[in-house]
Amino acid sequence: MFHRVYAGNINDCTEVRSITAELSTHYRHLAESCDHITLVFDKGNNGEQAMETLHGTPFHFVGSLVPSQHAELLTIPGEQFRPLTQASLEEVAVYRTQKKVFGQMRTIVVTFNQNLYEGQLQGLTAHLNKARQKLCDLQSLLERRPRQICSQFASPRALEF
Repeated sequence: MFHRVYAGNINDCTEVRSITAELSTHYRHLAESCDHITLVFDKGNNGEQAMETLHGTPFHFVGSLVPSQHAELLTIPGEQFRPLTQASLEEVAVYRTQKKVFGQMRTIVVTFNQNLYEGQLQGLTAHLNKARQKLCDLQSLLERRPRQICSQFASPRALEF
């Protein structure tokens, strides 16, 4: 396994392009004992230039896509997903398709994990409830404020003409 840690102030997509030569050097050393090398990266490394850099290299790769950029994949009915049977992945269902991404046809695997979904939904609900409470508190404060200002500055005499 090879990894590279890089500064957080460098764009991921830029970093992937810059380390391709380094990865190729490591690949040549590893190729003596490995048939295939697969790069795994997150959606921060996605970009047309980064994919062009990988094109023509001996690397296989697995990356993640930004869901909002591929909305049609989010509308696939659950019935079209199939469950995984491997131990520890029983809760995961997958849908496999082909799609043009960054100018190349790619195999896309959309995953759904019910437990992860429920956990994320609970987290989102908690954040929404906190935000709603803050909005209610702010609304109450704003509703009291004009009355407080009026009661501080307006006396019955000040209102007489």
